[in-house]
Amino acid sequence: HRMVDNNLLPNTFENDPDKFRIPKGGYVAKAEDRKLPVIGMAKAGPDLFTDPEFKDPEETASCPAGLHDPEAFWIPIVGMSMYPFLKPYARVCVSPNLECKNGDRSVVGLTDGQVMIAELHINDDHFKLKKYNDEDMTVKTEDVQFCYPIVYIREPK
Repeated sequence: HRMVDNNLLPNTFENDPDKFRIPKGGYVAKAEDRKLPVIGMAKAGPDLFTDPEFKDPEETASCPAGLHDPEAFWIPIVGMSMYPFLKPYARVCVSPNLECKNGDRSVVGLTDGQVMIAELHINDDHFKLKKYNDEDMTVKTEDVQFCYPIVYIREPK
């Protein structure tokens, strides 16, 4: 099946799929259509997509409806650095093929190996990484190896 060109359907179409025109030969994926891998934060990054565990993960979770990124994955939350926005044991779904924008809460990997979840504030030559219960960081643009926006949060039960 060919997926819809947009990764995420606009909110206006989520509740009324009849208003959305599907391209010829395309379809709108439902949450139960596929499972996404659940990956620890330390493994997040560009090398993940060539890792055999990404293609055959030990744990999976359902794909949020309307998400069409074939490289999307879930990350379990450990710790309190983004509380109350993210509670421990919640899971965030990230979409590596979407661009991070100013103000996005994202999974950010630095060239020194650090991987974190932070609210992103982009300036010309640096990123400010805001954490809610930890020290904020300012890093040069060239020190950011990857940035994946959080597109969905699943709260713990």
